[in-house]
Amino acid sequence: LAVAQLLDEAAPRSGLGPFLAGVVLQSRGELETAEASYLRALDRQPGAVEPLATLVRMQLAEDRLEAARTLLDEQRAKDPANLM
Repeated sequence: LAVAQLLDEAAPRSGLGPFLAGVVLQSRGELETAEASYLRALDRQPGAVEPLATLVRMQLAEDRLEAARTLLDEQRAKDPANLM
């Protein structure tokens, strides 16, 4: 998590820091905080495949189909050319 925070400080416009933080938090079982980190990564880099795919998989594993569908629709609206 410390490395993710360092990346976030070094490149505050990049989604890499929040994405890596989300991976660490998810592995610790801190799912709500991980989801917030993935969303922060997507806010910084709309259309970024890794945070989007990871978050959708997490939502599907939690049987949150509608949340996953909404997220995909929102991301597609932000970047219609991205085929995800």
